[in-house]
Amino acid sequence: MLEIVSYSNSKFTNDREWIVDNKNFNGNHFQSGIDSLKATLSQQLLQAWNNYLGRHLPSTNPEILDLLSRIDDFKVTVQKIRHLNGLIKRDEFPKSQEEFNNTELLIQQLIDAWDSLNASEFPDAVLRFLKASASQEGAPINLLTAEVQAWLTDHHKIAEGLRIRLH
Repeated sequence: MLEIVSYSNSKFTNDREWIVDNKNFNGNHFQSGIDSLKATLSQQLLQAWNNYLGRHLPSTNPEILDLLSRIDDFKVTVQKIRHLNGLIKRDEFPKSQEEFNNTELLIQQLIDAWDSLNASEFPDAVLRFLKASASQEGAPINLLTAEVQAWLTDHHKIAEGLRIRLH
């Protein structure tokens, strides 16, 4: 497409009447090429944006959020995390520096909200286990310590939502 644009520009610059003659310039073909180029660029930008989000967003697994929402002290934070996730994960990339900066701010708010779940109600071992189980890799069995099992037993609503799988 770039060759067509460059060729057309060169011909038009030398002879402005060149573009009027349909034998020289096919406007429909040119517009079709531009539309195709726009679609390709848009698709590639969206893919790059989704890759960027994948690297910068914390893993906020919906299953873990469901588990955490069963604890009264975390319901508001879980709702905030879900809301921020919805604002960030949309089907388009930022069209301006302002939109990008706004999304960066939302990402930081999401990270802060996720990190705030590190409350005193969670022993460190339990928090490590729950956060690991929210990741794509899941939690390794060595994180399921006696302390974690005891805590899960005390918080049976959360334990009911956990499943053990082979990877």
